[in-house]
Amino acid sequence: MNKQIVLGILFSLSLNSFSQDFDFKEPDNLRKKITTMDYYYLDSVRLGDTIAISDYDSNGNMIKTNHFSDKLIQSNSFYHYDSNNRLIEYVDFGRRGYQIITDPKTGKESEISEYDSTITMLIKKYKYDIDNLKQMDWYEFGKNLIISEIYEYDNSNRIIKELQISYPNPNTLVYFKPNSTEIDWNHPRQENIEVDTKTCKYSGNLRLCEYFDSTKLISLDTTIFENGLIKRNVIYRKSGEKIFEAFYDYDDQNKIIEYRTIDSGKSAYGGEYDMISYDKIKYSYDKYGYLEEKEYFVDNKISTKIHYYCFE
Repeated sequence: MNKQIVLGILFSLSLNSFSQDFDFKEPDNLRKKITTMDYYYLDSVRLGDTIAISDYDSNGNMIKTNHFSDKLIQSNSFYHYDSNNRLIEYVDFGRRGYQIITDPKTGKESEISEYDSTITMLIKKYKYDIDNLKQMDWYEFGKNLIISEIYEYDNSNRIIKELQISYPNPNTLVYFKPNSTEIDWNHPRQENIEVDTKTCKYSGNLRLCEYFDSTKLISLDTTIFENGLIKRNVIYRKSGEKIFEAFYDYDDQNKIIEYRTIDSGKSAYGGEYDMISYDKIKYSYDKYGYLEEKEYFVDNKISTKIHYYCFE
């Protein structure tokens, strides 16, 4: 079950969790990055909104990000590293809360907001086994453990097992109806610890993975590599129903330029995803090879365009 906290603005779109993460080249002396967004979704066009300003240390590690919406600070993120420049803690705090008020005389509704810089929204803590990430723990409001992710690797440092443990959350949660931005107020609360497991085997240019909930096998995943890069992956239910497929295109320098999905909205662990997923992302780079822009599409229509500006 996917959870979203009822605080601050609710994001109407999300990337499917099957999507691949990429490491993008950045300048050696990067000190600040400004991220802006053009927003086209549902015919509501906004261009050039600053959505994030990030600062970096002398080692090129991101240490702070201020998140914005409508020119107002939404939250602040801080990143802490160990002596080996490994990320060991992510802290997101400060949150702008929204509410609708009604004028008692006119009956007109208006939205008001208030920023509270003292709220700790989320802490993620990272543990390592030499250079490999071993465990990541998510603490809502900085104290309530809600998710633990545990990883195992083979001798080639490839992930062979992912264990996700979800704990009952004492805080108010909101669930969305499958593949929708509509809140499902009747969604049942999580009462017990839930355990999902993904195991993987490798053979040549193939990775074969199995997804289990706490009792049984749910889905099967086949990923095809070419020159060490993912080219395609497809996920089937145990019954044979295809629930997800993704395609990856690269340029002649092995930089990702397009990621496309065919998505049923169903989770590899069972059930359906809430929210709406992007079905295509296009990436573009400047003349130095640094990521310059991402374009996100829904139903083959552009939804958002993200721009990155780096300062040394």
